[in-house]
Amino acid sequence: MSHSIEYIAEIEPRSATALKSVSILDLPATEADLMLALDKASANIMRLAGKLGWTATGSAASAREDELALKEQRALAHKLIERLLALPSAPVRH
Repeated sequence: MSHSIEYIAEIEPRSATALKSVSILDLPATEADLMLALDKASANIMRLAGKLGWTATGSAASAREDELALKEQRALAHKLIERLLALPSAPVRH
C-alpha cells in the first residue's frame, strides 16, 4: 500500500490506526517530500507538547489523548528520519 505525501504529512495526530498502517516502504521516496512530511510531524509534535502543558489542568482523558498523539507523531518523525538516512548520498564535487 502506497500513500501520498499529503496522507503521510496530514495524518491526524490522534489516528493510531493510520500511523500503524504506514511502513517505511509507504513513505514518500524523494528527499523533498520526506523533509516536508518531517516538518509537518515536527510542527504537530511542538503543538501537542505545548498543548500538554495547558491540558495538565484539564481532564485526565484529554491529557492522555494528547500524550498518545504526541507519541504517535514522534514515531512518525522517527520513521521519516530513518527513511531520510537510508537515501543514497550524492557524490561531493569540488
